[in-house]
Amino acid sequence: EDRATRRPVVALLDSGCGVHPWLTDVRRHVLDGHNQPIGLTDPTTDAEGYADLYGPLDGKADLASGHGTFLAGIVRQTCPTADIVAWRLFDGDGVAPESELLRALSQIADLLESGTAVDALVLALGYYHENPAELSLGHLMAETLLRIRRAGTTVVCAAGNDSSDVPFLPAALTRW
Repeated sequence: EDRATRRPVVALLDSGCGVHPWLTDVRRHVLDGHNQPIGLTDPTTDAEGYADLYGPLDGKADLASGHGTFLAGIVRQTCPTADIVAWRLFDGDGVAPESELLRALSQIADLLESGTAVDALVLALGYYHENPAELSLGHLMAETLLRIRRAGTTVVCAAGNDSSDVPFLPAALTRW
């Protein structure tokens, strides 16, 4: 499909996307090129639908609740015609193992290589290694992100929120 004749597609790998009047057409739980769901799909752990799942159940929203919905809203405001795809990598605690991030990115790369068009993949997430010298999955993740780029998708990564020069992954992988 020609980019000039279709709506732009923006994918978010984050906390998913909740129900909102502006976001009625968001695609959730899109399958990879092998007919497997990408990311988490259990609705009982979805922080976008149940904002207080972790901690003392004190009636306050969890740390990451609403993050993906907020990002989808930003995409909708800046590009109202975009088709939005939202995959959920983490729940309200905002935590996902590095291996799960790598698995989801690999599934997304498979999907893109099978011909699905995504113009931009937003990774408004990241992490530090305990020992920056040991980037255990760094090469694997860099190679997977390169597969996504070669499929024609722009990858947008968060640079961190801590005003630090410590490598923040996956954005720090640009050197590879």
